[in-house]
Amino acid sequence: MTLISESVDRVFGHLVVELSIEDESVRARFLSKQGPRFFEVILRGREYYEVPFIVSRICGACSIAHFLASIYALENAMNVEVTEDIKLLRDLANQIQIAQNNLVHLLFLALPDYVGASSFDSLVKSNYEIVRDGMKLNSLCLKVVNMLIGRIVNPLSCNVGGFYKDLNRSRLRRIIDLLKEAEKLTKKLVDYIFQLELPELEEKTHTYAVLESPRDYLVKGDDIVLSDGSRVPVKDYSKVFSEQCVKGSTSRVVLRNGGAVYVGPRARLNAYYERLREYREYLSVLSPPMKNPFMNIKAKALELLYIIGNVKEKIYELQDRTLKLRVSVKPRRGEGVGAIEAPRGLLIHHYVVNEDGKITYANIITPTIFNAKHLEECAEVLAIRAIKSGKIDVEFLRKLLSMLVRAYDPCLPCATHVVMVRG
Repeated sequence: MTLISESVDRVFGHLVVELSIEDESVRARFLSKQGPRFFEVILRGREYYEVPFIVSRICGACSIAHFLASIYALENAMNVEVTEDIKLLRDLANQIQIAQNNLVHLLFLALPDYVGASSFDSLVKSNYEIVRDGMKLNSLCLKVVNMLIGRIVNPLSCNVGGFYKDLNRSRLRRIIDLLKEAEKLTKKLVDYIFQLELPELEEKTHTYAVLESPRDYLVKGDDIVLSDGSRVPVKDYSKVFSEQCVKGSTSRVVLRNGGAVYVGPRARLNAYYERLREYREYLSVLSPPMKNPFMNIKAKALELLYIIGNVKEKIYELQDRTLKLRVSVKPRRGEGVGAIEAPRGLLIHHYVVNEDGKITYANIITPTIFNAKHLEECAEVLAIRAIKSGKIDVEFLRKLLSMLVRAYDPCLPCATHVVMVRG
């Protein structure tokens, strides 16, 4: 038996992927080694208005996604109806967060795999202009996030019911100027990513889940859409997905009908690529539906290009409007589920609130635990191909396995919310 146990670097958090090979039988395991977080327990008994600020601490990289998913769940639980202006600005803030996360992953976590860079220094030396422009683009995205939602990590300018502060015309104009500058840098980076050669791989299970986008792309809807065309209301997520604990891991996995499911940029593009026809030159390279998990990298690049231009246009349209950014909120008993497309895919928050507005139950399902089983299956396909080729080079397989994991861009701080019960 060959046992490969690879601790993967250049990901958010700590994980090990184990690959057991015996004859032509292969088994892969995705094991989170991140310390347990227990956020679902921490939330019990907390006031509803405290919750978004607590859960945004789950992850610094995607704190805005947790923040907003939490708000959506609480508003659903307490029957809070917000204005279209509030919905739009939340969507735009989330989109810019996705763009910034995609950029960081592409530039600093994934790119070294494809240009032979063993360190950040070597990446800078071999790709100085790309790294320089990418860092500047990252700074511009963070400035826009800050101006839209109050802070680049752990936002503070909105909560259940809307925004605390108005967005005046001068601030909107400043955001537009920042995005115009960002546009100039984005296309060059995206073109560079699209010329990268990716490993060939066809997934075993082509089942994905995305949050409905009722119009355009990355506009939050109320249903979860699956690759077979079926849809389910967000509040009924537990009817189609099951959560299971994994021995030796501080993370759960999510299954659909006992099988793997994937989420994220590749899933989003597979579902809604027809709405991005103006990017046909890039879509011709992606050739949806994409069944190679490594293509998640190029899907992220196209999302980055789309988001910068789309947010700029939407903000431009808001300049001459009087925005309604706050509604009244009264605590009430209820149960609510909020979902959002986080940078790495479908994110679900589920709460029960009592008559005083305090949390009595919480459950959080993150993109990484959706992707975990799918990643294991694709790791097994990689190994089986190596066996059939008669070239089992353990070191090369380790490298390819790490590249595969980084293509999914797992976030382990998000994934570890296990409550261990003994006895």
